[in-house]
Amino acid sequence: MKALRPLLLLALAAAAAWYRLRVFSGPVIPMYGNTMYHMGIIRATVDSGVYPLEELSYGGGFRGLYVPLYRIYVASLSVATQIDPMTLSALVTVLTASFTVAATYALARRVFDSPYAGLCAAFFFVVSPELTIYTARAFPELLSLPLVLVMLYLINANYRLMAAAAAIATALTHQLAFSVLVLTLLFYSVAQAVRRDKGGLLTALLALLTSIGAFALWLIHLVGVPFLMRLFQFVGLVGLSPGSPVDLALFFRAGYVVVPFFFMGLFFTLASPLEARPRLLVLSWFAATFLLTKNDLLGFGLLMDRYFTFLVQSMVVMAGFGAYTVLTKTFHLSSTLFLKLKSSRLPASAGNKH
Repeated sequence: MKALRPLLLLALAAAAAWYRLRVFSGPVIPMYGNTMYHMGIIRATVDSGVYPLEELSYGGGFRGLYVPLYRIYVASLSVATQIDPMTLSALVTVLTASFTVAATYALARRVFDSPYAGLCAAFFFVVSPELTIYTARAFPELLSLPLVLVMLYLINANYRLMAAAAAIATALTHQLAFSVLVLTLLFYSVAQAVRRDKGGLLTALLALLTSIGAFALWLIHLVGVPFLMRLFQFVGLVGLSPGSPVDLALFFRAGYVVVPFFFMGLFFTLASPLEARPRLLVLSWFAATFLLTKNDLLGFGLLMDRYFTFLVQSMVVMAGFGAYTVLTKTFHLSSTLFLKLKSSRLPASAGNKH
């Protein structure tokens, strides 16, 4: 079975890539709404060699507040490979989705100390409708999802500088991912402070503060020192289009097979020793994404359905643990019952021989 694990992971990554190949068959590459909003900046960067600070869509001539890393990433790859940015953005979509399968496996394996929990989590990523929708489009959120996983893995492994670098990359890739990062690390830092785990606290605070600093410096560069006024205006615009509340129907878009195993995984995680650093990290992540998804209950009502994608990402990791635990317990129970049944028949067989 050990030799099959890499093959199973490869098969899951290939399945994720195969499904997302449809992005190449669209009449316009990349497909789906606001992806063309980013493509305009990417093509302008490729053509001019300079990243434009002013937006080109919606009439242009104004400073947008998008963070730049996804756009620069695709533009740089286009220059390096000489592949048209339209086609390249579709290729990046397919490859990044496959990498996210591997990142999901790696985080679940490390947090729950089992390669089989990792394989289950990777499987749930592949079959989740919500995650399929938002990793099948050429959009910054596509890149931010694996970056969140990498950051959490590095924080759990206590690689401080690498974790800080991953946090900075996440903050400069997608604003929603940045807010997930901030709230997750705040919760985790409090937990580590309560536990008096200085090493874990230092790693979390370093990642948190460097990511906030990078995000703030980008906004200062983009709109000048009085960037807070622009930021408040941006929040006001977001409030005009708050998104959809996450009701029960939308919640099950996480996947009908994911949801029950998620609740099992959450139960088993809470039932395990919570002082373990990996469990605290994944619970902090889940709490942060759940709170952001249901921020309408706090009176904000901002982008709930968009945050739901990040919630589902934490759900599939816990669902992997739930499925692994259930399968393990079922196997042990079946083995015990079989051995008891076998031992109960031995005396009768022996008596018949005499």
